[in-house]
Amino acid sequence: MDLPSPTYAATVASGLQASDITAIASVVVAVCALFITLWQAWSSRQHAITSLRPLLIVSVDETEPYAHNSCITIYLENVGLGPAIIKSWDVYSAGILVQEDTVQRTHFKDMPEPSHLAYAFKKLDIPDISVVRSTDKKEGFALKSGSKEPIFVLSFASSQTNKANAYLGLNHLKLIVEYQDLYKNTQPILDTSKNKL
Repeated sequence: MDLPSPTYAATVASGLQASDITAIASVVVAVCALFITLWQAWSSRQHAITSLRPLLIVSVDETEPYAHNSCITIYLENVGLGPAIIKSWDVYSAGILVQEDTVQRTHFKDMPEPSHLAYAFKKLDIPDISVVRSTDKKEGFALKSGSKEPIFVLSFASSQTNKANAYLGLNHLKLIVEYQDLYKNTQPILDTSKNKL
């Protein structure tokens, strides 16, 4: 009686010893462990990035009277979970960038030096509204989670009409803020033309 010829797998298996099978199993387990470790590291980093994402909004508060006038303060506020690194922020009035740049000064020839924002309000032709102060921070500053930075303060004689005019003036301004998170990932641009002040 003839025995069937052994198959190739049987030949290979019969040639391996127990220590060879253990070594192959160890390599397979090590490769799987390496893959899982790399995936876990990537997943942890993604979680950290997501959990430290900043979210900027513009908030408006009526503040303490300034020289017997009412005041409205406009803030840049971080309501996200991580710090926001401000790359730049610009204010537009009637579609024109409001800044002390000489190129833009051609549009506002009589723009005063100290408060270009005050001049923008003057050009909107809204009576009895003045910009009392504005921030000197422009770019490169960090806004930690839960904090806010005043951008500018409007002052007006206390009356409902002047208050309405101040808010009307705010709706004619557009604020664009570019910022990034702690990991230097660019975040969606804050544009107040999409969400009015």
